[in-house]
Amino acid sequence: MYEQVIYSPGFNLVLGLNYKLKNMLIGAEIQPYFRQEIGFTKHSSNTHPIEKEDISGFSYGFSNFPVMFSVVYQF
Repeated sequence: MYEQVIYSPGFNLVLGLNYKLKNMLIGAEIQPYFRQEIGFTKHSSNTHPIEKEDISGFSYGFSNFPVMFSVVYQF
């Protein structure tokens, strides 16, 4: 028997800068994330007793698109 339980609370951020040129805005955004993973696995078989293993950890990084650029024209 194999069982795995994972809880993964976390949060995402959006950090950006805009630069204004006359009638235009030029911007760039990054989207980092931080996640705490809390979990365990259980292994057992007919010949071995239940073994429990901690698989908790911390992860961070950027979304699939590390930098997003935008150009906006203001009327």
